[in-house]
Amino acid sequence: MDSSVTTKMKNCWAYVQTFKAFALAATSYQYLGNFALFNVIDMYRMQLGWHDYQLSSAKELGAYQEELVEATQLLFDKSPEALSMISARQAQTVVGGKLALRSLYVIAVKKIKGIFKVSKSNIR
Repeated sequence: MDSSVTTKMKNCWAYVQTFKAFALAATSYQYLGNFALFNVIDMYRMQLGWHDYQLSSAKELGAYQEELVEATQLLFDKSPEALSMISARQAQTVVGGKLALRSLYVIAVKKIKGIFKVSKSNIR
C-alpha cells in the first residue's frame, strides 16, 4: 500500500513542505474568491494538525528558515489574512482513548440490559 511522501520524512520537513504548498495554493486560488480561499485554508489547517506535522519544538524548523521566510513573505504580500487564518486552531474533538472508552461503555450497557431482558423472560 502506498503512503504519502510526508509519512516517510521528518515531521519538520513535512511541515515546511506543506506550509509552502499552502502559501502557493492560497495565493494561486485567491482569485476564485473567499469561499475558495477559506476552503484552502481549512484544508491545510486540518492537514497541519495531523500527527505527521507535529513538532516537539519550533526550533526544529531552524534549518528551514529560508524556505519558511519565502512562503511567509508570499502570503504577507498577496494574502495576509490567509497567514493569520492558518494559525487559527481547530476545536478539539473526542478521539483516541476517550472515544474508545465511551464506545466500550455503550457496548457494556447494551449487553447488561440484554442479559437482564433474557433473565426476566426465563423467569416466566
